[in-house]
Amino acid sequence: CSWYVAGVCIQCTILPWSALVVFPVSGMYWFLMLHYRMSGPDLQRIDALSRSPLQSMVSECLEGSTSIRVFHQDSNFVDRFRGVADTNSSALLNFVSAQRWLGARMELLGSIVVLVSSVLVVCLNDSLNLEPGLVGLLIMWSSNFTITLNFLVDTF
Repeated sequence: CSWYVAGVCIQCTILPWSALVVFPVSGMYWFLMLHYRMSGPDLQRIDALSRSPLQSMVSECLEGSTSIRVFHQDSNFVDRFRGVADTNSSALLNFVSAQRWLGARMELLGSIVVLVSSVLVVCLNDSLNLEPGLVGLLIMWSSNFTITLNFLVDTF
């Protein structure tokens, strides 16, 4: 949380106009976090629950491989294993898709902060007379702002 405050303070100190984009983007991050938190943990739980039968079936097949072969139950176990693996794969696909959905939107919002900060520096540099070092610091903290907000969304 302190990195977020430091990032906002540095960006607004160097370029006060960046507050026009930092605070709305922070609100959008908050909205995305709330939206993801409603479904993300449930999808992760479903993935973990569907993985348990898969793991138990693998150990069952390894321990009872001679009995399976003796009683000619190979096709039966293969069919059951495919069904359990399909169930786990669909649960995992849903969980990973939700993470990718969130990640793509968070990276887009972070890119908007960097883009607007850079465009404002280029457009307002004649009136603000910013030093190149401060501009580099602003762009660096703008890109770190993305990392900080991604961390906050993952943490909370």
